[in-house]
Amino acid sequence: MSENYECLVCDHQDFNIKTRSDITAFATQCKDPEVINLINAPVLEMCIRVEMSTIVELDLSHILSLSGKCDGPRLVIAQNLKLENIKFSRYFMKKSKPDTVVIRGNPKLRKSTIKRLKSAFNREAVDLQNFGEIVDNANLCIRDTQHLKTKFEGLVILQNETCEVVCQGGIVDHRYLATVDGCKTINGNLVFQNLHYSNDYQLDNLYSIKRIDGSLRIHNTYGLGHFNALENLKEVAVPPGESGPAIEIIENTGLTSLEFPHLSKIKSSDNVKIIIVKNPYLTMKKALVEKMYKMAHGKQHTKIEFTDSSTLADKFSDHALEAVILILILLIVLMALCIACLIIYPYYQDRRSRNKHGFPKPPWNIGKKSKEILAGWVKDIVAKNPLIWRCSDRDVIWSYKDTDGAHKDIEVLIANNDQFLTDHMLLLAENAKIGESDRFLQCERVKGMLEKEVIIFIGASEHPSGVLPHLPKAVNGEYTYKYLCSSYSFTLKKIKTMAPNTKEYTYDVSCVPKGKKPFRKTTKIIYNRWKNTEMPQEYDEILQLAMTYEPSKTLCASDRRKEVFSLIHLFHTFCLLLQEPINLVDALQLHTEKCNASMLDRSELLYVMAVIMEWAYQSRSV
Repeated sequence: MSENYECLVCDHQDFNIKTRSDITAFATQCKDPEVINLINAPVLEMCIRVEMSTIVELDLSHILSLSGKCDGPRLVIAQNLKLENIKFSRYFMKKSKPDTVVIRGNPKLRKSTIKRLKSAFNREAVDLQNFGEIVDNANLCIRDTQHLKTKFEGLVILQNETCEVVCQGGIVDHRYLATVDGCKTINGNLVFQNLHYSNDYQLDNLYSIKRIDGSLRIHNTYGLGHFNALENLKEVAVPPGESGPAIEIIENTGLTSLEFPHLSKIKSSDNVKIIIVKNPYLTMKKALVEKMYKMAHGKQHTKIEFTDSSTLADKFSDHALEAVILILILLIVLMALCIACLIIYPYYQDRRSRNKHGFPKPPWNIGKKSKEILAGWVKDIVAKNPLIWRCSDRDVIWSYKDTDGAHKDIEVLIANNDQFLTDHMLLLAENAKIGESDRFLQCERVKGMLEKEVIIFIGASEHPSGVLPHLPKAVNGEYTYKYLCSSYSFTLKKIKTMAPNTKEYTYDVSCVPKGKKPFRKTTKIIYNRWKNTEMPQEYDEILQLAMTYEPSKTLCASDRRKEVFSLIHLFHTFCLLLQEPINLVDALQLHTEKCNASMLDRSELLYVMAVIMEWAYQSRSV
């Protein structure tokens, strides 16, 4: 009884039972109380044990629902020496959950009561004793239970699980099945002969069999269907000196499948050790058949006729180890491919955007918005008619003086384009032409170069030494720039042609700056040669050069024409990077005001507009 259950009625008195002394007082006053008075409610949240009592009739028919927080069953009725009858409500018997009731070891419990409870209770809900059973003997081991069960029909013996119970073989029928419950070894042949199976055959009694010292024979049966009564069978061994196959399953109408999941060993002196033939509806999983071949030491020692019922899952499980190894190999290969893709993808993307020399491909393939911006510039160029520009181009080329009233318009223009000026304006190195003996300016230019990752030189000479005097122009050539206590040694490692007028020079630089830790660095210079007297004819090359720009990482130095490149960079940035429309006049005014070191002449301006128009044409913007 639960300790929370209060107000028990006994001879018209109330009892509050919580302690052992309360129990003693209750037992003193209430001799042999009726149990029904204690548990007469339809819904109980408690666990009940009726054990070793003198009750003869136990009426629990008021209970409809029983639930409690305890280990094991909610109701235990056991070892009551005088108990003859138990009553439950039909609702309780049908609706009880699995493992709710245990009724064991009540020696005088009527056979009719047991039969009634067995038929009415949900099978999983009750652990019900059999009539005349022997229970609760933990050390009991009767090896020959079959003899007792033959003498005492219906006898159930629950004994030590480790007890090795041996039963004699025989022909399976109702009487034989009643004697083999709990047997682990069958001594002799186990024979199913001319059996017409129905539900009243207690084949469950064969579940405990693990070994047959004889043969298993299933002949001429009907209606066995899915046969798994021997699912715990591990070994079938025909004794030495006896003949016959270990397993013989022949001419069984209605036998549809066999299960021997634990069978691992068979013995027979016959050449053919397993015979399974003439079973018209029999299907078997190939794994079981293969296992039988192996146990018989080869297919040649068997005769098995069957229809394969293996599913895809069965076939997979048959080769589970191989499948796991294959999956692991595939996963390793997949991981390797993923890693390779991660490594190769940036290179692939770079190859898509660059030519075989590593120079960016011309920006002919551009988006819709960029095309609209380009088309707008072309319209501005055509409207302004640059071929007849003279004095009327003042507002396009020259900035207004600070004292001019129109200069406020330029201030507004600068404010409106702050993002470009802050994040994308091309850094131009000071001092377009540096003298060969000016060590201070040379070192200043070197320091500016070392602070950036992308260095663009534009010059008229054949080599970049025209932009930075003494810069090595032959592979493995060296030169050291020194000023005060700082030194920067350049060694030319490689020259790569990227376009007709553009080369990439790779230098190994050893730096010893004054007051700082020495370091080494690899510096690449993209050098574009722009001859003094000519305008380039390769419009795509100057655009490709502009595409090498990286925000905040780029320095442009030149002995001339860097302003032209700076203006082309401005147009490229607005069109591709920012994708923001700006009209031609505003672009020129912004560049003249903030980006120029000197004014563009008319031929330079015409060249920039020619680049824009070629770009628009090649990209199908116009």
